[in-house]
Amino acid sequence: MLTATGVVLGTPMYTAPELAFGSKGAQPSSDMFSVGVLAYEVLTGERPFSIPPAFTLHSGAKLPTPVSL
Repeated sequence: MLTATGVVLGTPMYTAPELAFGSKGAQPSSDMFSVGVLAYEVLTGERPFSIPPAFTLHSGAKLPTPVSL
């Protein structure tokens, strides 16, 4: 089975932090987060976070501040 209710699919570096605990927290803002990460990467040539935001939040750590321009 490839998908199931409540399973999160996506690329970890672009996944919104609120999706760390399942797709029930998915909102339109989750998609905007992913677009923002992609835009940051396109404009600066690097990712804003060194560790996937969803993994960081899931481990209980605070979300780091993105690398400044």
